[in-house]
Amino acid sequence: MLIVMITLGISQALSVLVSEANSANNISQVMEYRKSANRLAVVLFVFVLLVFLFMPGYLMSLFTNASTTVHVGEYNLCRMLFLIAAFAIPMDSFRNIISGYLRGLEDSITPMRIGLLCLWFISLPLSYLFGFVFHQGPVGLRFGFAIGIFISAVIMWLKVIAKEKPLMESGFAP
Repeated sequence: MLIVMITLGISQALSVLVSEANSANNISQVMEYRKSANRLAVVLFVFVLLVFLFMPGYLMSLFTNASTTVHVGEYNLCRMLFLIAAFAIPMDSFRNIISGYLRGLEDSITPMRIGLLCLWFISLPLSYLFGFVFHQGPVGLRFGFAIGIFISAVIMWLKVIAKEKPLMESGFAP
């Protein structure tokens, strides 16, 4: 959640900066702000990916008592959850940053609709399906949720591309 909070801060800052540049019809600055936020997020994503993939034992030790024995099953479950989170958290963060960008372009309804659609009507049913119907437990729940987040991020990115194309062709902000 700490990583998501960082990207929510980036999202809020991006929203304000893009809104100001958009109001001034400074399209090149709008694009540069988005690219800068994406670069910053990629650095954060790589860090999260490396920590979750290569340091799951350390992360688990933050939440377990060192004097107790961790069972192999628990350790493997945690490793699987960290593996899924290593890809889901960056996608969720990317989705949040795109939401801030779209809000800066005066489009707050699209992120809300995409979020509702993907999280309620894709993530939730898939989590139930994988977790309970296919008996995958916590891993299935997290995997179903991650799929919805990924789909949401892709749809929002397609919306950004669609929104930027007229910007570049016309030379005017939306």
